[in-house]
Amino acid sequence: MKKTTLTRTLIVPVVMAVLGIAAVGLLGTLQGRADRARTAQIRIAEITASLQQLGALPHLQGVGPAEAELGIKAARADIAGQLKALGQQADPPTALAAATTAIRANDPKVDEVFSLARRGQGHTPDGVTATRQQLDRQTAAIDSLQKASADYADRAHFARSQATQGIVFTVLLLLSVFAFFYTRSVFDHRTVRRLFAENERLLEASRDEAHTDVLTGLANRRALQMDLESLLPDATDEERVLLALFDLDGFKGYNDTFGHAAGDELLARLGRNLQRAVADHGATAYRLGGDEFCVLSQIETDQSEELIAAATLALTDEGDGWSIGTSVGTVWVPGDAGDVETALVMADERMY
Repeated sequence: MKKTTLTRTLIVPVVMAVLGIAAVGLLGTLQGRADRARTAQIRIAEITASLQQLGALPHLQGVGPAEAELGIKAARADIAGQLKALGQQADPPTALAAATTAIRANDPKVDEVFSLARRGQGHTPDGVTATRQQLDRQTAAIDSLQKASADYADRAHFARSQATQGIVFTVLLLLSVFAFFYTRSVFDHRTVRRLFAENERLLEASRDEAHTDVLTGLANRRALQMDLESLLPDATDEERVLLALFDLDGFKGYNDTFGHAAGDELLARLGRNLQRAVADHGATAYRLGGDEFCVLSQIETDQSEELIAAATLALTDEGDGWSIGTSVGTVWVPGDAGDVETALVMADERMY
């Protein structure tokens, strides 16, 4: 009788211990999946940032060829390392393979753009075409990376949902170990929330960097293409879109005389001047790279000269022994051009 009672007494704690161990193992596995998914998202954000840096360096914006070449090698090494780490995880998303292919396809175009820029042919038709093709491939890679990141986010969410259900089930079955599981779940939940918040911050910063020129704070070439594409469907002969490209005259001499740091400071100041000048006309200012700026506005024809004059004045400066002017090329859409690429090429040709 005593033996039977002792056996029954031991069955409960033994069963609870087994279930507790199993529950802890299950929760740990689910949390590990969530953590790995979040880590993968952070790696993807780092790849995206390195890919954007890789796209900017070949244009030699404020850097010399040797420095740009070292930066390109470093960015590629970082991308390769992050991709290798992601590839070692079980069941990588299909979009990750597509991103890897797109990144490999982007490398030759990066080399081509760098080679043209190093020979001073970055603004030639060949340079413009190579840059556009490189941007297209870079965009395709970033889009695939974002899809892979979304897949990892879904996996993390699913793992967290399962973990939450496991916690509830464990609390119902194992009241004696409630405090332990509750403390663990709170700690794990905070960890996931912290990783999630950090990843969201990285992704948001990546999105901002993808559309913003770091030096001037103005919108960049990619943002210009997106804005122009969004305006084209609503553009009519009565409400046309004005695209104006500006190239600084005398900037190379200023840069050679005073150095790249002073040149960057001048570009940043002129960018701020341009932003303030065109804002009063409801226009948007962009920096396309180097000493090239752009203004985009849906404006009436009779007001365009005032806008161009304000932008030209904003991009003009002088000092002791130096002066900066600007050349401008304008295109009306529709009218002069009917699509984004034609408008950009035409404006560039008119500017030169």
